[in-house]
Amino acid sequence: MSNESNDFVNNAEDTVKNAANDIKEGASEYADKVKAYINEKKEQNEEPSKEGFFDHLKKSASDAWEKTKDVADHAWESTKDFASDAWEKTKDVAGDAKDKIGEAADNIKEKLNGEDDKA
Repeated sequence: MSNESNDFVNNAEDTVKNAANDIKEGASEYADKVKAYINEKKEQNEEPSKEGFFDHLKKSASDAWEKTKDVADHAWESTKDFASDAWEKTKDVAGDAKDKIGEAADNIKEKLNGEDDKA
């Protein structure tokens, strides 16, 4: 088998192994969540149900989304303000540099014109 073929087969095997591990970890994580939900309902003297578990997951996802949204909103606002301020400062510095270059060019022209007058 050529090196390319061998590499392709090895990469495919690794991809399948990684996908299987991800599925296994995900299933294990959800199994833990199911156990926690069942125990919580038993402690509350309630009957656990699949629909109740799904509702519990939806609420957890919704809460996580709200927290993510709050953090993302804060990041957006602080970064937007920083980026806007940085842009304004960059424009100011560029304007100052342009003015200094213009002054330097004028000084060079004056010196050259002064030398022309002497000649």
